[in-house]
Amino acid sequence: MEELTIDILKRDNLIIFEAIAGSRAYGTNIPSSDTDIRGIFMIPLEYIIADHYVPQISDEKNDILYYELGRFLELLRNNNPNIHDLLYTPADCILINDPIMEVLIENREKFISKQCRLSYSGYAYTQIRKARGLDKKVNWEASEMKRKTVLDFCYLMIKDKTVPFKEWLMRRPMFFNNHKNYGLSKIDHARDTFAMHYIFFEPNIHNNLYGGVVSDEETANDVHLTSFSKEAPFITHLVFNKDGYSSHAKKYKEYQDWLKNHNKNRITIIDSGKPYDSKNLLHCLRLLYMAKDIADGKGIVVRRSPEECKKLIGIRMGEFGADDILTEAEELVKYIDEAFEKSDLQDDVPFSLCANILSDMRHKRYSI
Repeated sequence: MEELTIDILKRDNLIIFEAIAGSRAYGTNIPSSDTDIRGIFMIPLEYIIADHYVPQISDEKNDILYYELGRFLELLRNNNPNIHDLLYTPADCILINDPIMEVLIENREKFISKQCRLSYSGYAYTQIRKARGLDKKVNWEASEMKRKTVLDFCYLMIKDKTVPFKEWLMRRPMFFNNHKNYGLSKIDHARDTFAMHYIFFEPNIHNNLYGGVVSDEETANDVHLTSFSKEAPFITHLVFNKDGYSSHAKKYKEYQDWLKNHNKNRITIIDSGKPYDSKNLLHCLRLLYMAKDIADGKGIVVRRSPEECKKLIGIRMGEFGADDILTEAEELVKYIDEAFEKSDLQDDVPFSLCANILSDMRHKRYSI
């Protein structure tokens, strides 16, 4: 059974709906905007029988993403804004619309509930956090960009305190100031704590081949245990802050991925001394505009009005201060909360609705 990929979805005509998504669907695109593709596919019956279900498939950058029908309906029942966007895609952005989608599109209004109050506002607040997250990346650039090694997280127990191992090494005389001159042995019932010994070798044996607190300072992800004679002098105990190293390694990788993938053309808004990503602020306000429409009984409106698009593009281009945008967002949230309280929308989407539509579409697709 071959692994499902985007190419196979296209080859085997598994895609039942495909559309241009994102800013081009909202009407907020600018010349440098990417073209995002979103869609729905139906997994072959044999994959379901073999318990080899694949919920979604995307390219490396998530510019192209397809949801399997079952996963799509699961997210739709939860009033996921991205899923609403796809189901209510403007006609000029639809690329594939298989007739099997008819039952889903005909019933799409039944998938709107008061859960939108939390899902849309929640997504909006996520965009605010992402916008403010730029501050985190800027700070990383100043202090976290140098990759630290295991040795940076090793400490020696000297009397009643711990001393960074690398600092301790720097104060050692020649022939004693290389981590390769030391060996570690495990201590029972002591997590990440080791006995450190100085290793003596015959003059014709190079220490680098045998000793060492780590096997290789640049690539090691853990300390190195060494076999040595009983005569090797005990120096002290070494503690490896493994959790600290793991956290640093994760942050460093996250930053490197961000450097590789983030759009250098995105604009930073500086307000109250803090940097904000303008595109995230745009999405925050757009989501709240959509939530307001839903609360007011207007349904899902993906393509925003010319006036709103002008303002949202202005936000993206850095023409508005972040504080003003966030103040408007807070006012919108207050209005939305009150409007949803008065709304006659259903509290949630019935599970039976999703189950029946899924069953109907699978029966038609698989001819069973």
